[in-house]
Amino acid sequence: MIRYCLFLLIFCLSSTVFAFSLESVFIALKTNTRSFEDKGAVCEEVVKLYLEQEFAPPRYEVLVGVAYGDLERVIGELDEVVVDTQTQEVVRVLEVKCWKDLRAGQEKAQQQRERFLKTLKRGAPVYFNSTQSESEYSNLKFSGQTEFLSIGQQGAVAFGFDRELPFSMLELMALRTRVLQCRSWGDCLK
Repeated sequence: MIRYCLFLLIFCLSSTVFAFSLESVFIALKTNTRSFEDKGAVCEEVVKLYLEQEFAPPRYEVLVGVAYGDLERVIGELDEVVVDTQTQEVVRVLEVKCWKDLRAGQEKAQQQRERFLKTLKRGAPVYFNSTQSESEYSNLKFSGQTEFLSIGQQGAVAFGFDRELPFSMLELMALRTRVLQCRSWGDCLK
């Protein structure tokens, strides 16, 4: 019995799956005004909800869609960035890939991670801006302590992702449809 309890405790602490119901996520998304026309947006917003459980405001802020670049151009985008609001230190970066082809999604996440790290290693100034607003993030600090993770829909860990949502691609697309319908009926914020 003790071994079973110990196993259960270790499993729960090391789990790569978040635990929320689809209904509770829908209720939270009813007040989200982000456009869900892009199918990936719903996954990014669901991941944000989970991150905010682990990294609670006001101590932390979860930024979705952070473009980075140099003086000449935008080089890439970080899907999710968790910032310690007291120090402006970035504690976690996540690449979110809810793709039908999870292997290709993981490869893309890895390429994006490598491109970002290569940009930081150059030592030249890097500028950060929101892809959803006019916000600039001039004080973000990245260090060797920044954790870079990839996350996808249910089943993603088996394809090399670090974490996975507890929802299948079908469930996430149904959630997206439900939010879009709710908006069209005037029952959700637009």
